[in-house]
Amino acid sequence: MHTSDETKQRSGEYINESDDLLSYLNNNSIKTNSEDFIPLKDFYNIYKFSSDFLDLPKEERRKRNYKWFWTYFEKHRTLKKNFKSRHRYYVNGNQVEIRTVLINYKIQECQD
Repeated sequence: MHTSDETKQRSGEYINESDDLLSYLNNNSIKTNSEDFIPLKDFYNIYKFSSDFLDLPKEERRKRNYKWFWTYFEKHRTLKKNFKSRHRYYVNGNQVEIRTVLINYKIQECQD
């Protein structure tokens, strides 16, 4: 059976639209083409106190611990290219290493 490219694209868009964590990422961060990155631990701590997370059933909240969170990004079909388990960058000429980050994203600032 042959599936057209258009059908694959629409199916992928539908899956992405129904993914609550991906929607949260898209609503609370900005995709960039620069050296920006989000440490997943920081993003997880923000997500943990969001209404999106708190509105989940208790069993689902228990399941969505930090390990589940970074595994989600590591294996997600569109986000895995932005996931790095180790990221090295320079601060004042010194190399710094941080674990589990999403590259080419930055957290969106609150608008008051």
